[in-house]
Amino acid sequence: RQKMLSAALDVFGRYGFDGASTRQLTEAAGVNQQAIPNYFGSKEGLYIATAEYLMGSIDTHVGDMRARVGAHLLALDAAGKPLGEAEARLFLT
Repeated sequence: RQKMLSAALDVFGRYGFDGASTRQLTEAAGVNQQAIPNYFGSKEGLYIATAEYLMGSIDTHVGDMRARVGAHLLALDAAGKPLGEAEARLFLT
């Protein structure tokens, strides 16, 4: 399953959903074509699982920062204070 997700991230990234064939996906992962229906049900299921895998990877890297920024923005909103330009730039960087 992990091999398929890693390979699908690359193949879908290069060719998109319509351009990627199931053969390309399984060859890139080094698995047989039954891996897609066994683990994901279909090519579309693999595509959705790949998007969720990518979101999880991103969240691993930025999740704590996102939570801190979100909490700060909620506190500003509750206090009725605007987010200043300098602070907004700091959050973006």
